[in-house]
Amino acid sequence: MNDHTMKAVLYDRYGGPEVLYVDRVPRPEPARGEVLVRVHAFSVNGGELSARAGDLSLLFGRRFPKRVGLDFTGEVAALGDGVTSLDTGDRVWGVMGRTSGFGSAAEYVAVPADRVGRVPDGLDLVESAALPVATTAITALRDKAGLRPGERLLVRGAAGGVGNVGWGGRTARR
Repeated sequence: MNDHTMKAVLYDRYGGPEVLYVDRVPRPEPARGEVLVRVHAFSVNGGELSARAGDLSLLFGRRFPKRVGLDFTGEVAALGDGVTSLDTGDRVWGVMGRTSGFGSAAEYVAVPADRVGRVPDGLDLVESAALPVATTAITALRDKAGLRPGERLLVRGAAGGVGNVGWGGRTARR
């Protein structure tokens, strides 16, 4: 096994889950301001399903292979120059950036340090893979809708990951 490669989930045509396969790809190296994270868990989002199905092919193009995974949790494996906010071995969760696109369904990801946060005490790395969805619920309820502690809100049709976290998760009940 080459130390400079890793396993990643890819697809080389649009379609359902049957188009996914695992292959070896170059292992990323963290650039200045980035961290290399050894991925422990990742989540699958509805937008990714639409992208893989080809529903967003005008946006994502027809160049293949493509990678999957937007959210991730793991441990910091290496620091790029200038990163002082994290240490090797820190347990983190994060979201791939706009420039890096999809790709968290892999053994490693290199992302800007400001795209990750430490996993809260008491959460394991699998549970914390839901944190990016929780931040969407928090942003919608607290920051956009202006919901404050003690206020009540009727949520109709709270389906999907964001709806479930926003309605039933600890984040909405602060």
